[in-house]
Amino acid sequence: MINKKTCLICKNGFSRMKYHTDFHWDKKVYCSTNCKKQKLCECGESMWNNAKTCLSCRKRFNENNPNWREGRSSLQDKIRSSLKFKKWRQQVLMRDNQTCQTCSQIDTSFHSHHIIPVAKCLDLGWEEKIYDIDNGTTLCVPCHQKVHIGGI
Repeated sequence: MINKKTCLICKNGFSRMKYHTDFHWDKKVYCSTNCKKQKLCECGESMWNNAKTCLSCRKRFNENNPNWREGRSSLQDKIRSSLKFKKWRQQVLMRDNQTCQTCSQIDTSFHSHHIIPVAKCLDLGWEEKIYDIDNGTTLCVPCHQKVHIGGI
């Protein structure tokens, strides 16, 4: 059994500890929690926290990256970064005169909120609803947070 590995981030060697079960050791690829918090891009540069795009080479994560998670959310990420989605967002904001539709606040940062969520539209095969401005509303950041935690 191999009792030494090389960290994917810092390339330092690390050894198996007594408390590592076989299952845990097989999955371990980082030498420390600090390295585990970093993400490594294909270009070799490390990225911190939840960065989705490398600041060095501007590439987005893909299946060749050790932090790839089976493509989870990749379709939603592609939708949200598409020109069509950005146009939808602008149309919703313009229709609502950049005013929160819950508290009527103006002159602040706004989000375009899907009434029927993107994930549900995809699950039900309603892709056209994702870009339907009638499926969107303008909310200020505090009201948008309340919507997602069930306060509104």
